[in-house]
Amino acid sequence: MESLTKCPYLYSCGGCDLLEKEYVDQLATKDAKTIKNFRKADLKPNEIRPILRADNQNAYRNKIQYNFDITYGGEIICGNYAPNSHHLISIDHCLLENELSYKIKTYFLQLMKDFDVLPYCNSQSNGSVKNLVIRTNHDSSEAMIIIITNSVFLPKSKLLATNLIKHFPEVKCIVHNVNPRHSGFILGPESSLLFGVPFIKDKLCGLSYHISPNSFFQINSAQTEKLYESLLQLTHLSKDDVLLDAYCGIGTIGLTAARKVKKVIGIEIVPEAVEDAAENATRNHLFNTSYHTGDVSKVIDRLTTKPTAVIVDPPRSGLSPRFVGYLNYNKPAKITYVSCNQKTLLRDLQMLKKNYLVDVVQPVDLFPNTGHIETIVTLKLKV
Repeated sequence: MESLTKCPYLYSCGGCDLLEKEYVDQLATKDAKTIKNFRKADLKPNEIRPILRADNQNAYRNKIQYNFDITYGGEIICGNYAPNSHHLISIDHCLLENELSYKIKTYFLQLMKDFDVLPYCNSQSNGSVKNLVIRTNHDSSEAMIIIITNSVFLPKSKLLATNLIKHFPEVKCIVHNVNPRHSGFILGPESSLLFGVPFIKDKLCGLSYHISPNSFFQINSAQTEKLYESLLQLTHLSKDDVLLDAYCGIGTIGLTAARKVKKVIGIEIVPEAVEDAAENATRNHLFNTSYHTGDVSKVIDRLTTKPTAVIVDPPRSGLSPRFVGYLNYNKPAKITYVSCNQKTLLRDLQMLKKNYLVDVVQPVDLFPNTGHIETIVTLKLKV
């Protein structure tokens, strides 16, 4: 039996809410929750499969966000907020961060102290740094650093960048992002490049990708490959299919499926991600693809080709009623729904059940040690 992972911040941070459980018990908890949720929704899937386990339960995040504050004694601290509060818990080493991210974060915190670069907080009117985001590729050979400030002014920006790139040759990109908003969004609309190129390179399912600062990319690369492998196996795509890849991000799902279908149509609201998707298609010599920028609910009206298969991977808010209406009206033969939020997933499936049967439910443990569940659901058109 796998041993429990010890974390000194378990009861103060709250980020890993299943960390007290053996991993086998974490999986059982998620399986039971999935079965309970579908039973309560009265959707009656043909099959609910056991959750796909992760080989690595720690250090799996390729993207991690750090928060900053200053104590009453004047010490700059870095960490995570306690649950349901604005109280920052100072954390040295998070079990979910990889070693490169840990080293960059630790060094950046020391640079802030050495150069007197203060964090932005209510008690420090002349502070600037709100967050630090670090993205790494699958083998930590490349890293992106995003420094988020409350205003356009980042003190000692050249010194910070010079020291970071000197100390970490893996750093290919340093971005200064401005976010004056007080909301759940970490990144603001304005960015400037302090060093390098505005992307890092990564591989997934044998394909190469460029990932930009604002682009969505699953945070657990090893489990994402399992997710996509299962997704394609369950969807039963054919060479005659026109695949709609809704909420496509930088194109990872559609490009992984591209060689199995006649055509891939991707839709994504983030322009930067759409540019990445188109370039990633060219980079991987996949020319049976087209990408459209905008809200899925509006772009679908402009499509000239009717999809025969649809894969959706929406944000936590799920599908819009208008897009659900489009699916119910056009009745594509194959729909596969990838969800990070079973609550909105079940809501959307309820709206689709007049035309579709829930076939297979496949949970995937994309976020070990936490209560989050990634879920694949395949739908069959009623005869």
